Order: sequence, then structure tokens, then C-alpha cells
Amino acid sequence: MRFWSVVILLAGALSALAEPPKVLVVQSLAPAGRDVDPNVRVAHHLAEALDTDGRIVPIVWSQSDPLFRKLLDDNQIGVVPEDPTPNEAYLFGKKLKFRYVLVVSAITEAGDLLASGALYENNPNKPVWSENRSSGVMTNGAFDPENSARTLARSWTIALGAGPFKRFPPKVSGPTTAVETPKPAADPISPSYDARDLQKVDEWIKAGETTLAAALLRDMIDFDPKNLQLREKLLNALLLDYPASAAEIATQLADREPDKPDFRLLAAESFLRSGKLQDAGRELELVKQRNGNDPRYLRLAGDFASAKGEWLEARQHYDRCLEAGPNPQARRNRGLARVMLGDANGAKEDFGYEVLTGRFMEDFYKRAVSLADLAVPGLADEIRTTLQRLRVNRDDPSVREATNSMLARSSSLAEMLKGIAVPEFHQNSHQWRALACSLLVQASQDLVKLAKEGDDEAGAECAISLGEGLKNWAKATEAYAKENRPIK
Repeated sequence: MRFWSVVILLAGALSALAEPPKVLVVQSLAPAGRDVDPNVRVAHHLAEALDTDGRIVPIVWSQSDPLFRKLLDDNQIGVVPEDPTPNEAYLFGKKLKFRYVLVVSAITEAGDLLASGALYENNPNKPVWSENRSSGVMTNGAFDPENSARTLARSWTIALGAGPFKRFPPKVSGPTTAVETPKPAADPISPSYDARDLQKVDEWIKAGETTLAAALLRDMIDFDPKNLQLREKLLNALLLDYPASAAEIATQLADREPDKPDFRLLAAESFLRSGKLQDAGRELELVKQRNGNDPRYLRLAGDFASAKGEWLEARQHYDRCLEAGPNPQARRNRGLARVMLGDANGAKEDFGYEVLTGRFMEDFYKRAVSLADLAVPGLADEIRTTLQRLRVNRDDPSVREATNSMLARSSSLAEMLKGIAVPEFHQNSHQWRALACSLLVQASQDLVKLAKEGDDEAGAECAISLGEGLKNWAKATEAYAKENRPIK
């Protein structure tokens, strides 16, 4: 029987199964070499992880998947290709009324697992989620592809649960969550995890490999569900990449453990990172009622004020936090507030305090760029408008004062771009951005000179520097949008 002729017959059999939604998981295979097959079968691990999460029902395109095999047998579907193209998989899935089709690939290369995944819902040419990722789990000092695949599957399950599958409720788990008996030297951890596993988690979080840490921590929590230390570590691991998931977990724990302010603080930070300011403010107010002098609260209060654009209040919170003792994160964030307040010297001092690396450097750089993107267009408009006003009336003292403010703010932005660490893959856009800010500083200096001395040539130079600065800023913005973190 022809492959596609029976697909329509099968569609009716699935039409009644509307809930929970189903996803067809398909693994694309790379050609095998003469001596070795580079493919690592990640689809089944991913289906197991998705099934454990419980938001969606996964069915793997494989004769070894009982659900897939039953569909074929019950509906007299004969031979199907072992390695369908993504388009074949999508058409097959849609004809069978699958809500989603998830196409994945995973190959070993140079002691690492290189993987890609794309989730399709309504358009085979436009995935609703996609990710390229590497996973290199070591066992006894050697690359372990099976453990790497398991870790990757848990990572993608977290990502999908925080993204397109967020609308579906997860499976409720309690202290008696069932755990499959691990196979020797196959699962990422043993049933009785030890200090080495905790050390590995801490190392991954410190290095910014937070998804790996989260996957391992979830396994550890399955074995020890009442351990609040593990749950706190999980929240810290989720903060960087999956703040929405972290906020959901932290809020539940904070309500369950009202005497532990750490969970309430983590909930506030998670909401801040998710952009949910109202929720963040509610959590911070609860912390403030218990201890408004807690340095952790003061740092987050500064972040909250920064998110609302209240830079003076933000700096005051950071100042109070730092009076209680060293806090590198508060100091970096105070540097950003000082930039927005035009305090170039203070910003330079704060940015030079600590050198960030890895994912934490990328995260801070992204935040700094977003602030610059917020500040530069408005600053450029002020320079342009003030130049026009000065050409009409050079005797207005308020205009002269405004030119000094513009010079301070443009100098602070330039200082920030000089003082922060730049990820390697953003070097190209950063060069354009730094040049643009230098030209804005030059335009501001020319504006001050025009206001003080009435120098028409300075006014002309101001207009030229401003125009060139905005051109370079547009180039930086375009380049930045195309730059992506590479797979390691």
C-alpha cells in the first residue's frame, strides 16, 4: 500500500485525541562514515524527558517506539522511511493531526556532541522554536555520548517547557516521583549522588553552563525531592537562560517556605529577568517587610529601579548595598546606573572592578547594549535639537547647561563601551558601536564649544560628527542582530 494513501486513514483515528497535545519527534541522520557512525540517538532520550515532564505526549518516528509502531500496525501502514526529510516528517505529522513536529539531529565531533533541534507547528519553513547546542559530558575522563544525549534531552525539555510548551501544565511531581533504575555507567549520576556531583554543578554554574547544571540538578532532585539546597541551586542555574521557569518554581517554594527569604529573593530576580516588573515589585515588597536592609534585597531593589528607568534611586540602592560589603554584581549594575546619570568617572571605576568571562560576560554585555540602545537615539535627538536652538539664540543659559549634560552622558556611554568585556562573537558590532559613541562625544564637545564661544565652525563639525555617529550606530545595530553565540 502506498505510504501517503494510508496516512489519511490514520488521521481519523487520532482526531479524537485532542488532549494532551502530541509531538512527533523525528531524528535526522548524518551519513555514516566508512568506519564510524557519527549519529547519537537522542530522539528516544528526548521523548523520555518530555514524557516525564508531562506537558505533551511524545511519539518517536521509529519502529522501536511502541506508540508509533501501534499506529502503523493498527492502520495497516506499511514501510515508512527510516530517515525522513524534515518536510516529509512535517507532512506526515500534520496529516495524522500531531500538534507539533520536532526535528532533531545529534552527531559526535572532536569529543563533543553537536546537536540541533527545530519545533514546527503550522509552517514547515518557520519553526516556533529552534536551538543549536553542544553537550560534552565526561565519564572517567572520557567523552560519554550517551550521557551527553541524556543531558541534552533534559536541557531541551527545560527550554521547550519555558517556551512553546509553557501553555501546557507539567506533570505534578511529589516526594514519591518514580525514577527509572539507572544503568551502570550510563546515567549522568548514580542514585546516591555525592559531593562530586555537587561540585560539578557548582563548576558548571560558575562557568555559565547553566543548562547542563539544571539538567543534572533535576536528576538529583528526583532522587532527593525534599532537599531545599538542591532546589535553590536549580533556581540559580535556571536564572540565566530560563527565568520564567525559575520564577514559577521560586514562587511556589517561597509560599511553601515563608521563613526562607532566599526563595522570595530568587523569585523577585527571576521576575525581573522575565520583564515582569509588577510581579517582581510584589516579591520585593514582601522581602522589604521582613528585612529592608538585607544587601541582597538592596541589590535587587536597585535592579528594579533600573528596570523602571529610575537611575538615581537605583544608584542609591546600590550604594547602600555596597556599604554592607563587596558585591560585584551590585557594583557592575551601579556602573550602568552611573552611565545613564552621566557619571563617566564613577562608571569607569565600577566597570574596572571585576573582569567577567563566559556566559556571565555575555549576559552583562547584552544588558549594557540594551541600555545604550535606549540612550543613544534620545541623546542624538537632544544634540540635534540643541544645535538648532543655538543657531537661533546662543545666549540662553539653560541651553548651555544642557550641552554640558549631553557631553557627560555621551562620555559615560563611551566609557562604558571601553570598560566592559566584549564577547568574541560581538567584536565586529562593538567596533561600530564604540566608534559611534566616540563621534557622539565629539559632537557634544563641538556643541559645548558653540554654546560657549559662538564658533560657527564648531556647529558645522557637530552636525557632521552627529550624522556619522548615527550611521555607525545603525551599522552596529544591524551587525549585532546577525551575531550569534557559536556552538562550542
